[in-house]
Amino acid sequence: FLVIDGTAIDGYTPDVRSSGVALLEAAKRCGVRAGVCIAPSAAVRMMGAAVAFVSSLPFDFVETRAEADRIVERKRSATS
Repeated sequence: FLVIDGTAIDGYTPDVRSSGVALLEAAKRCGVRAGVCIAPSAAVRMMGAAVAFVSSLPFDFVETRAEADRIVERKRSATS
C-alpha cells in the first residue's frame, strides 16, 4: 500500500497530472497495488482522484489520517 500524506497541500498546478501519473505508475512497477492519500482539501482530493483514475491504480482519498489507517487495515485484512 502507498500512503501519501497530502495534509500540507493546499492547491495544485495544471501540470500535476503528468507528474502524478508518473509517480503512481512507478509505484505500480514497484508492486504497489493500492493506495490512500490524506488531503483535507476537497479540490486536491478531486484532482488526485482524476490522476489515480488515469493511472488505473486503486486509490482512496480521505480527509484524515484515522480514515486512511482504517482503509489500509481493512484492505490488509481482505488480502490476508
